[in-house]
This record gives sequence, C-alpha cells and structure tokens, in this order.
Amino acid sequence: MIRTGATRIARAFRRTMKPSLISTLAVVVLFSVLGALGAVTYWHHRSDVRHTAAVLEANRMSALYTRASTTANRAELLIAVGNATGDPQYLLQQADVQAEINETFDAISRSPRIEDRQFGEWANLYIMPIVATFARLREEPPPPFEDLVAQYGAAYTALYRSAKAGDPGSEGLAGQLVDPDAVGGDPAKLPNPVTTITKFKAGVQDEAAARRQVAHAEAEELANLVSRGLYGVGLALVVLLLFIAVRFGRSEARTVAENDQLRRISTTDPLTGLGNRRAFEEAIERVGAATQGGAVALVMMDLDEFKIVNDTFGHGRGDAVLSKFAGLLSKLAPPGVSRFRIGGDEFALIVHGVESAEAFYLAEQVRLQVLELLGNDVTLSAGIAMLDPADRDVALLAQRADAALYEAKLRGRNLTVLYRQSEGSVPVFPAAKLQAVRLLLQEGRINPVFQPIWQIHSRTLLGYEGLSRPHPDYGLEGPQQAFDIAEQFGHAAELDALCRHHLLEAAKELPAEGLLFINISPYSLTHQSYSPMTLMRELKAANISRSRVVFEVTERSSVPVDVISEAVAGLRSHGFAVALDDVGSGNNGIELMSKAAFDYVKIDRSVMVSAAKGASNRAALMAILAFATESGAVVIAEGIEDEGMFDLVRDVAASTQLKGNPGLIHGVQGFLFGLPLRAEEATTESPPELAA
Repeated sequence: MIRTGATRIARAFRRTMKPSLISTLAVVVLFSVLGALGAVTYWHHRSDVRHTAAVLEANRMSALYTRASTTANRAELLIAVGNATGDPQYLLQQADVQAEINETFDAISRSPRIEDRQFGEWANLYIMPIVATFARLREEPPPPFEDLVAQYGAAYTALYRSAKAGDPGSEGLAGQLVDPDAVGGDPAKLPNPVTTITKFKAGVQDEAAARRQVAHAEAEELANLVSRGLYGVGLALVVLLLFIAVRFGRSEARTVAENDQLRRISTTDPLTGLGNRRAFEEAIERVGAATQGGAVALVMMDLDEFKIVNDTFGHGRGDAVLSKFAGLLSKLAPPGVSRFRIGGDEFALIVHGVESAEAFYLAEQVRLQVLELLGNDVTLSAGIAMLDPADRDVALLAQRADAALYEAKLRGRNLTVLYRQSEGSVPVFPAAKLQAVRLLLQEGRINPVFQPIWQIHSRTLLGYEGLSRPHPDYGLEGPQQAFDIAEQFGHAAELDALCRHHLLEAAKELPAEGLLFINISPYSLTHQSYSPMTLMRELKAANISRSRVVFEVTERSSVPVDVISEAVAGLRSHGFAVALDDVGSGNNGIELMSKAAFDYVKIDRSVMVSAAKGASNRAALMAILAFATESGAVVIAEGIEDEGMFDLVRDVAASTQLKGNPGLIHGVQGFLFGLPLRAEEATTESPPELAA
C-alpha cells in the first residue's frame, strides 16, 4: 500500500513537472531565438550600411578617376590643336583643364580610404610635375622645345620608376606604362601617363564596387536565410507554447473543478447537504472581516428531545429527522441566508440585511413548522443575536446567540429567544477579554493580596483571606470576571492553580499568627487533575502547614451539590479545614450545609445588606445561622464596610436565640476592618473599630 501511494505521488509529480519543464525550456529557447533575431537584424543593418558606404565610395572614386582621365585627354587634345594651329586660345583652355585636374587629384587626396589618400599624395609628387610641363607652353616667351622634352622625359622616368617600385600601392600600375628604356629614352615615343593611370585606377574602382556589391548581396542572402530559420524556430516554439498553454488550461480547469469539489465535500455536511462546522466558522470569519455591511443576525437552533428519537427509534429515524429538518430550512430560508449543521442536532443560520424582528419571525416560522413536520415530540429551541455594527466582534456574536439558545432551553424549550443583555442572562464576553484570560494563563502575572479576618469576641486575628488580582495590563474587571471567562472555555482549574501558587508563595511573608483562607473553584474539585494529594504537595513546596490552611468553596456554581459535598468530604478526610463561601448569594448554600460538614461558613455581603434593612429581611440570615450553629461551623460575616452593618453583626452575635433559632457570628471581614494588602504590609494589630 505504501509503495502504491508513493507511485501515485511520483506519477502526479511527473504529470505536474514535465509540462512545466518543457514550457520553461520553450520559453528560454524562444527568448534566445528572439535575441538571435535581434542580433541578426542589427548585424544585417550594420553590414548593409557598411557595404553601401563602401560601394558608394568606390563609385565616387571611380567617377573621380574617370574625370581625371577624361580631363587629361582633353588637355592632350588642346595641346595638339594649339601646336598645330598656333592659336593661343587652346592654350588658355588647357589652363582651365589643368586646374580641373588639380582639383580632381585634391579630391582623391581627401578620400576616407587610406589607399586613395596615398595615391593622391603620390600623384602630387609624380603626376603633377608632368602636368606642370605642359603648363610651360603658356609662358612668354615659350621655353625651348628641347627643354620641355627633357623635362617631360625626366618627370615620366621618375613616375615610371616609382610605379614600378610599387609606391602608389596600386598593383599592376607599372604594367600600364611604357618603359622609357624600351624606347631609348625618347620622350616623343612616351605616351601621356595621366590618361593611362587615371583610366586604370577608374577600372580598379569599378571592380572594387562590383566586388562590394557581390559581398553585399551575399550578406543579404545569408541574413535572410538565418532570419527565415530563426523565424521558423520561433514559430515552432510559439506553437509548442500554445499547445502547452491549452494543455495547462485544461489541466488547470480540471484541477479547479476537483478543488471546488473537494472544498464542497470538506465544507458540506454529507447527511443534510448543509454547510458543516468548518463552513460555518469560515462564514463567521468573513462576516467579521467585512469592513462594512448591513445588519447581520445569527440564529442558533437545537432540536429538542432529538436524543430520545435516536435512542428509541434508532439512528436511521434520527437521520431522517435531520434530513427533513434541513429540507425545511432550505424551504423557509430566503435567498442570501447561509444554512449550517454545526453539530449532531445543532443548526445555525447567518442572515444578512435584516433587523432583529425579521430574524425572530424567520426563526419562529421554522419552529412552528417543526411541530407539524417532524413529529415524535421533537421541537425546536432557537437563540438569536445581532451583530454589533460598531466593532463587528463575531466571537461576541456567537456567544450571545449561544446564551440566547441556552436561555430558551432553561425556559422550557420549544421557544425562540432574542438575546438582550440583562442581569440574569448568561455572561458574554468580548473576544478581547477572552484573549486577555488566555494571555493571563500564559504569562501568570497575578498580584496576591491578603485581607484580615477578625474574631469578634476576642478581638484578635483569625486569619487572612488570600485574594488574587490580575495585572491591570490585561484589562480585566477583576478576578471574578477572569474566573467567569476561564470557566466558559474550560480553564477554571488551571487559573485556580495559578492563583493558588502565587498566594502560597506570597504567604511566606505573612505574620506567623492566623489562618490562611484560600479559594478553590468547584470546577477544580471536578477536574480530572484534582486530588487532595496535589494540594498537600503544593503546601509542602511552600513550607506551609496543612493545619494553617482553610480552603474556601463558593456556593455560586453550576456544579452539582452532590459532587461538591463529596469533594468537601474528601478534603476534610485528608485533614484540611473547609469553608463554605458566599453563602446566601445563590441557591445552593442551605442544601450544601445539609449534605456536607464545613468548618467555616462565610455569609455573603448581600445577605448582610438585606438583613440590615429590617427584621422582615432577616429570614435568610437566620436560616443560615441555624444551619451553621447545628453543624458547629464558625460563622464569618463578609463585606462589612460601615458601622451600621457592624452594629447588625454585633446585635446578632450578642443574641443567644433569634426567633427560636440559636446562632452566633464569630468573625468579620470587610473594608471597615482592613483593606486587601500585600503580605509584607499585613498586620496583627486589632483595628480600633473592632474594640468599639
């Protein structure tokens, strides 16, 4: 099986990577081809410019040499006609022709090509002296003919020898001239070299231009051939890339479709076809992430008595009920309402753009239809909460909807409840508070303080109650809020242990006299990690005697009375003293005292405040005192903050019989007798109010 899975992964990898590798190589080659095309185009352009310039220059030089040859012929003709006719005008015309020859050779000397410049310089040295010989015919009086012939012969001989030596750099030039020695040095038998040389040079330039044109044509043909080849390769690559793109497109479409299908599967409840818990959480996150939007309602629903259907008729019938209810939601919920099954028989609706009355009406429609449709005594409880548009806290929204659903259950089920904050409602906390408690558990920044408890009759110290104060940085309203939040997400025992650790460490600085009262949450007593032996180890680590410690257990808890009474019995069997705290603040105090023995009973401040209002309000206090006296517990009155409340305590404490029920108050605790202070600030000195 492992080998088969590995093979499938390898095949999928090859299917994914092979087209990607081919496309990458194709793109690289295509860009290389484009780069080569650019290089060929640039090379072709530069070659074209170079060859064109060379051909034009060769043609220009050929024209100059041809002009020089033609001009030399005209000069020779004018000299011959002038000598034959004796007409001086021909000699004057010859002067103009000779000037034109001079200009032509000057132009050749300025050529950009070095060989032409060298020839121009050579012509000025060897050809122009021959031209200058004919210019002497215009002198007055004319020089002797023999002198001219001798000058011409000498100039011709110098020119011939220089050409034969290869001075002008023109191969074959000497072969175009007559060797003076071959004619015995007779100048009359020597031809005019100007015409011969310039005509020869014109032919050489014509041949050079022709060669340049041929080279240009060959370069043009090569460039075209290379370009066509590169264009062909580029076209093939483009076709390949198009093929890969089409293949990738189809593969991508299949992948998107498969991913969509997988997402639908992963976010859809298979039984009902509604969104599952994951889809619900994602939808809630989107609601919170939206920066703006209309009203949003969250409806949490629970099918009452569904477990009975499952247990009585089997899971097949239960599944049928769930499917039928999902169909009902799809039928009644208008477009835009998101529907989810978030648990076994738990459902939720997210409704956009409605006010609370519309959301309530929708939930009521569903509830009433359930009565008619599902049968089997299955009813619906629903809780509704509206999103606060100011902070869009979806965690708070979910808590409020849960609280409303919980209230619907408490009020008898088969009910729709719209969440409204009230004193008796389930506590709901913003996400920031929840995060603060999580951070508190991680960092453990707690300030332990101790409030003294005094004995009334002896006016001496009975002990100190250890109180834990979360650091102000957490933004919590107090330890009670921290514990309320910790209880909601199952960390009450962890917070309890953290507070106990700090209190025991700080208690080392307390005076040696007096007991140490430490609160322990009823939730800690039911936690799987709880054991009296754990508490004994904690005390031993802090070097505090077990006989000095009293553990306080509050009556304000949803933990069953029987569970608490059993835990209290376990504590006392291990030698711990136990106090029942906050007696009278809830409904469990009398029942707890009837089922468990307590060493101390601490009467809640609210009971004392109520009793101070008159004799008719003292019934609760009298009942508590009666139970405590019968059990032999030491009674402590909490929250004594002024003389009026203390007068009531003294009055009750001094009585030996209250309406037939004996009872005494033995100790007091409150701001009147001492504020909660750090351990090193604690004192054993009796407060003056106690002596009065």
